[in-house]
Amino acid sequence: MPSLKVQVTRIVDHSYPIWVECIFTDAKGKEHTIHEKVPVISAENISEIELPMSKQIDCLVEDQWRDKKGISISRIKFPWSIESIEGMTSFEILSENLEK
Repeated sequence: MPSLKVQVTRIVDHSYPIWVECIFTDAKGKEHTIHEKVPVISAENISEIELPMSKQIDCLVEDQWRDKKGISISRIKFPWSIESIEGMTSFEILSENLEK
């Protein structure tokens, strides 16, 4: 399954499992924030001392195309009902931000 590169910026809930804030930028330059459990984005524990750090979140590619400038764009969704803090579930991102 492909994954989207995200920046883990802070711990938002220290209960078990720990929840972290992940940020990524879409193809139009808009920043999106996701709050997610550490086990979804990492097999290892995350501590505040290590932050910020780069990680990946698995995603599903719904569509892919090239824009007028020839830049590859992907429309993605996250599995497990993951959504942004704004309630968005589908995002258009630069395909170069995907790991396969």
